[in-house]
Amino acid sequence: MSTTVARIPDAGVPMVLPPDTPLSQHISIAAGFSRSINLERDRDAIELLQGYVPTSRALAALEQIVDGLEGHAASRALALIGPYGSGKSVFALFAGALLGPPETASRRIAV
Repeated sequence: MSTTVARIPDAGVPMVLPPDTPLSQHISIAAGFSRSINLERDRDAIELLQGYVPTSRALAALEQIVDGLEGHAASRALALIGPYGSGKSVFALFAGALLGPPETASRRIAV
């Protein structure tokens, strides 16, 4: 008989789960992470921005975008390459919100 140990973010300590209880009763996935993102359909989906946490690579890409906009970069092209589900589209939504009009809700969330 095996047990599963899960780290619950809010608890900060390991929790031993009973072997006869499905993991799905203890862990859920936020709705924003359960489907693919479509840039056209989701451009105003504030809930996708609210849960976004930029990675170090996302921040580096933002620095490249800023350098290109300020004219410091020799090349202003940027390619986002990664496997399905790695966050390319949500990064594009985030960058678009940062560069969008300051009075919009998406911009206020992104900043």
